Amino acid sequence: MAINTDTNATEKTKSGISSIKKGSLFGIIGIIISIPIYFIDFLFISDITGMIKLYAGLSSSPGITSDSSIIYAIFIIFGFLSFIFYIISILNYRKGFGYYMVEDKRFSGPYSFSKYIVIFFFIMIAVFALLLLINFGAARIGAIPFSGSGALIAMLAILIIVLIFSILALIGIIYLIIGLFDFSEKYNQGIGKVGAILYIIPFAALLAPIFIYIAASHAEKENNTA
Repeated sequence: MAINTDTNATEKTKSGISSIKKGSLFGIIGIIISIPIYFIDFLFISDITGMIKLYAGLSSSPGITSDSSIIYAIFIIFGFLSFIFYIISILNYRKGFGYYMVEDKRFSGPYSFSKYIVIFFFIMIAVFALLLLINFGAARIGAIPFSGSGALIAMLAILIIVLIFSILALIGIIYLIIGLFDFSEKYNQGIGKVGAILYIIPFAALLAPIFIYIAASHAEKENNTA
């Protein structure tokens, strides 16, 4: 029985490290995909903010140009794709935490609360999909396809939902950081601790999954040679 227990523990350790490594890898891919968003935002900020204001009813622009519509569509599509990879990344992190929390309760919180990040990203994908449909409709008729008090109420409802889950996602991110920090501490990976902390720092968070990937790779190598 002891041999079986040791074998199960070893398999869980390998699976946990592998899941964290996969999570960081998908996070890196998500970041690479999101990079064009920053360039588009910087180069075409006036077009994008103009479209957003028009959607929100804060602008009385007489129409939407095809160029603005294309730029906004590209912006949305890249955001849509990056969210998908971020979801896969968080799901793999959660899977890793799930392996560890059986014997180490420190990972229970990160496993439980990180689901709110996934839910938030799914909501954002739905919002982006809606904006993309509106964008295509606007490109065809030269204006927002619907307006009025009903549209304003619907938009406010969406904003409230996004706000609520943004707060829950923020709590989830804090627990995610704790989980990744504890993972790095478990295998004495200082670079992983730095990567975990970077997740909460704007722009520096772009480096976080890279550091976690390095830490997980080192932990995997050490575990295989042990």
